Amino acid sequence: MATKKSVKKSVTKEAKKTTAKKSPATAKKSVERSAVTPAKKAVKKAVKKAVTKTVKKTAKKATKKTIKATEKEAIKPVKKVAPAKKADVVKAQRPAVEAEYRKPSSDPVIRKLVEDLVAFLDEKKLTDIKVMNLEDVNPYFCFFMIATAGSSLQLGTTAREISRRFGEHLTNKKIRPLDVESGWVIHDFVDVVLHVFVQEQRNYYNLEKLWGDAPVIYSAEAPRFQWPR
Repeated sequence: MATKKSVKKSVTKEAKKTTAKKSPATAKKSVERSAVTPAKKAVKKAVKKAVTKTVKKTAKKATKKTIKATEKEAIKPVKKVAPAKKADVVKAQRPAVEAEYRKPSSDPVIRKLVEDLVAFLDEKKLTDIKVMNLEDVNPYFCFFMIATAGSSLQLGTTAREISRRFGEHLTNKKIRPLDVESGWVIHDFVDVVLHVFVQEQRNYYNLEKLWGDAPVIYSAEAPRFQWPR
């Protein structure tokens, strides 16, 4: 009976014989394959190195070009702007001219202010309220309003309330104690001027007679507005 050692020896010997029997072509291929593998690795390495070098060189060149362009743009002299012509400046400063002039009595905002003031004076129990239209006889303001307070206390209270409620339209909201003591307080709304008197002062100054040629558009005798058409 063959031993384990002798069997191994026989297998090894048989393997050597088989290897020796391989064709010369097969052996040649093995040799070529073993020679090509290192060559391929070398080519790949060389290509990779060349590509990396080219990319770095291109990136560096592009960066330099960008920096030069930026520097050139930064030092470029500012282009001078031609000064505006005098005629253009005058034209720009000239206010737009309305197509048609409209009298204050035709302005709905001013009309509403007058109507609101009359309603307020009536609510506060002032008497002998009168509104006159002076736009054709006075160049400074349009509507002239007069009302009478029953006392100096009512005059002062009414004046302060007018200043508070209609202050956005007033040229001066401040009420001076001296005016209240005098019995005559004036409220200037630019196109509308309101005079509030105590009775004695109203009789004394008689402003209605001063502007007697102006049409009356509201009065206690005819408490309805007669706006010009």
